[in-house]
Amino acid sequence: MEYVKLIPEEQDYSRKNLLTAEMEVLNIMKRYQNLKDLRKKELMFKTALRRKVLELNEQIKIIDAALPKTKVRHGEEDRIKMVANSKRRSDLETEIDSIRRKLEFLR
Repeated sequence: MEYVKLIPEEQDYSRKNLLTAEMEVLNIMKRYQNLKDLRKKELMFKTALRRKVLELNEQIKIIDAALPKTKVRHGEEDRIKMVANSKRRSDLETEIDSIRRKLEFLR
């Protein structure tokens, strides 16, 4: 086995580097533990939130079942939508014609 003699400055430098590395490893371990704790809390909150959402869905189903049902005539709604669409089209066509007349006047 061979030994290497170090001067005191090299020894101090090596000790500082070793202690710094050890401190960084301990800080990383502390952060990792903190991360594990936070992930555990996150999982706990997510499961609690999921439970609450499921409860709310059940309550919504109960309320929906208790509300009176209405009869909707689909044909009447479709006819109203068609009339509204045709009015929009005619309004658009009127505006397009107006713009065309203005363009022709400018030429």
